[in-house]
Amino acid sequence: MKKLLIISYFYPPCNLPASQRTYAWSQHLYSNGYYPIIITRNWDEPIKEQKDISTPSGKKVEHVKEKNYEVYYLPYKGNLKDRIFSKHGNSKYRQTRKLLSFFELLFQNYFLSATPLNTLYSFSKKILNEQKDINSVLITGNPFILFKFGYKLKKKFKHINWIADYRDDWTTSRLYPNKNFLNRQLHSIEKRSEKKWLSNAVAFTSISSYYVKKISDYIKIDGKTILNGYNDEDFIGLSNSTFERFTITYNGTLYSSQPIESFLDAFIELIKEKNYDIYINFIGLKFDEKQSIRVSEKLKGYEKHYHITSRIPNKKVIDIQNNSHLLLMMSHSGIKGVTSSKLFEYLRLKKPILLYPNDNDILESIINDTNSGIICNDKLEIYNAIEKFYLIWKEKGVLEINSRNIEKYSRKHQTQKLVETINKLF
Repeated sequence: MKKLLIISYFYPPCNLPASQRTYAWSQHLYSNGYYPIIITRNWDEPIKEQKDISTPSGKKVEHVKEKNYEVYYLPYKGNLKDRIFSKHGNSKYRQTRKLLSFFELLFQNYFLSATPLNTLYSFSKKILNEQKDINSVLITGNPFILFKFGYKLKKKFKHINWIADYRDDWTTSRLYPNKNFLNRQLHSIEKRSEKKWLSNAVAFTSISSYYVKKISDYIKIDGKTILNGYNDEDFIGLSNSTFERFTITYNGTLYSSQPIESFLDAFIELIKEKNYDIYINFIGLKFDEKQSIRVSEKLKGYEKHYHITSRIPNKKVIDIQNNSHLLLMMSHSGIKGVTSSKLFEYLRLKKPILLYPNDNDILESIINDTNSGIICNDKLEIYNAIEKFYLIWKEKGVLEINSRNIEKYSRKHQTQKLVETINKLF
């Protein structure tokens, strides 16, 4: 049995979607010939809103050893920016936090002491010193400072090989435009860091072929697509019931590049023109106050037709999705390669998916491959699609789809693809 050291900022009991990627590896690597040793931060505090991520957590290193894997949880103390944010949230000192965040992101390119995550690096060194038989390291980002740890570990331990796992792309990303001078300068520095830190990685992985090509073209290293997928155990014991009202559900937060307004315009018109009793859930949207306000202002006057929640346990999220009639998937206008964990949960539930707008890329490909829904390009198509599903439901009392190829999008299957990649490299 080969040992594989995994460095990941996110890992359960953290309830953010990013933790599920590493968790799936810990569950399925052993049956594929690898014994994972995970190093992460402590997550004793539940994440209900953004400031909870910055809350100090843990007093000492906790070592949890299971039959097929083990995890080291390191105390998280944070820095001044984190302490301000965990105490005041967005209510005070916003400009101060932005300035402190800028300097942290800037100086961590040069000094490990600039990031509160440096304990993950020092502890990884300790493990590699103690366990000389560890030859393989997998580091998943973001935070992308973790890739610096891989670079430095390879410099110190010549016998190891490491793979960088990009959940999202970094300096090639179009999701976070650099609008001001300081951010553009920081971006320029990070671009150099990305090339440097990845220079001694043997390969990288990411969540779509478009991302893989974009990153590979930049850092000049081969990459492999490893999708997020779904966990089979999350879907055990679901009921067959559905909500009495025709219910659409969207899970997670939104980005400014996702044109939710067009969808909501069609939603509102169906209520006004046809008097349809339709309802939409935005699960977890309150996690991002700005996006929550964006939706609630658009739906002003239609409070009886929607509900916005804070983050809730994943099991309850899946129950709500399973009890819904239609699941909404929003892509990003003019941006390719972006998937989301919610898509794979949607697939596993075998409920019809409405994708808007067409990304002409991976989302379109997956929905067509699985025959899991309908793709809309404008407000009229959204209007017609919702009405079609609503009328079928009114007539039959149920919505059915003949989905296919779902199994290959499980996290178990994606972990097997990861192992195939590792075996070819190590």
